[in-house]
Amino acid sequence: MRTSTVAAFIVLVSATSIGSSAVGAREQIASIHLPDAIVDASGSGTFRTVQAAIDAVPQSTSADRRWVILVKPGVYRERIYVQREKRFVSLVGQDPIEATITFDLKASDVGPDGLPIGTYRTPTVTIDADDFAIENLTI
Repeated sequence: MRTSTVAAFIVLVSATSIGSSAVGAREQIASIHLPDAIVDASGSGTFRTVQAAIDAVPQSTSADRRWVILVKPGVYRERIYVQREKRFVSLVGQDPIEATITFDLKASDVGPDGLPIGTYRTPTVTIDADDFAIENLTI
């Protein structure tokens, strides 16, 4: 369970450090190859949810061949879990203002045991994989 706390910190750092350098990084990733998957809530992409796109990442990715998931503008209300085997993935928003991943858990929500779940169990995104990058998304 300690991984969730670390993963939440990594997501926050990635989300807050996406200044002008993120645009250059996105262009660099795009110049390597086109997205392998496109997430669009309206249904015009390869997947409707971010989690479905992450679940579809093959285990054949490598440092030389990252799997790029493009997230189209929209509000994606879902909890995201990136398992350990999903390495070398870039989750790239098309527009950091318009592409948002959110979930509405709060510390006071009641868990299955009838007690408040606390802050520790409220992450929107949990990343257990190494070499996973998030760019141009609001989380």
